Amino acid sequence: MHLQFKACLAKNMVVYWRNTEYNAVRLFSTCFLALLFGSIYWGLGNKRDNALEIQNIIGALVIASMFLGTSNASTVQPVVDMERTIFYRERAAGYYAEMPFAAAQVLVEVPYLLAQAVLFSAISYWMVHFEADPGKFFWYVFFMFIILFFFTAYGMTVVAVVPNIQVASTLSSTCYSMFFLFSGFLQPKSAIPPWWIWFYYINPVAWSIQGLIGSQLGTVTDEYITSNGQRYSIADFMDVTYGIKYSLVGWSALILVGFTCLFAVITMASLKYLNFQKR
Repeated sequence: MHLQFKACLAKNMVVYWRNTEYNAVRLFSTCFLALLFGSIYWGLGNKRDNALEIQNIIGALVIASMFLGTSNASTVQPVVDMERTIFYRERAAGYYAEMPFAAAQVLVEVPYLLAQAVLFSAISYWMVHFEADPGKFFWYVFFMFIILFFFTAYGMTVVAVVPNIQVASTLSSTCYSMFFLFSGFLQPKSAIPPWWIWFYYINPVAWSIQGLIGSQLGTVTDEYITSNGQRYSIADFMDVTYGIKYSLVGWSALILVGFTCLFAVITMASLKYLNFQKR
């Protein structure tokens, strides 16, 4: 199993290095989105005088993470679909097993995702004028990385559980809408009906927002705004209005890592137990 994993990892690395167009497009898109995001929301990060400006910051972070994440999930799907066809052939020849192949397929993405996260963060963080705090910048990079990672793993999973790329694209689009609708942004957590609140807790995008925004605004206790006739610190406003608090940032990171691992396990199981090969 160990030798097979090393062989699969080497094979996937070669495929990705050779597929320069795919990698170049991803990195170019990341830089373009970072510049677009930074230019649209230029200087917004230090404008925190009222509730509307706080909501604008939240919206900016939500849109940035969703755009970048869904873009990654969509672009990885054709590559995974092509590799699955190759995997069927190699498995029939007795060369690859399901578990090492799927594990290598996920792990080979790590350096590319890290490069994307660093590029996007280094450009957008300073253009938006978020706080020049090393801890907050670290959390920003980390959450961008883990958001990219779980969206990429999700894109792989959808391809693995359906017969073709057309079905995968349709299913993904539906799930993106559900993720965004129950993320706690359009409809705050406190306003979600009790019969739907369970989806908020199993929604990785909701935990992404909890961690990303909580790490940036959840510690701001020395600036105050007025909302609905009440005076709040920014940290208290985030907690009361959106249920976002700094104490959940660490838990959000762990839960997102868990979602990524869950998607990877589902991909492995799908390759092992589902076979969409056409004869």
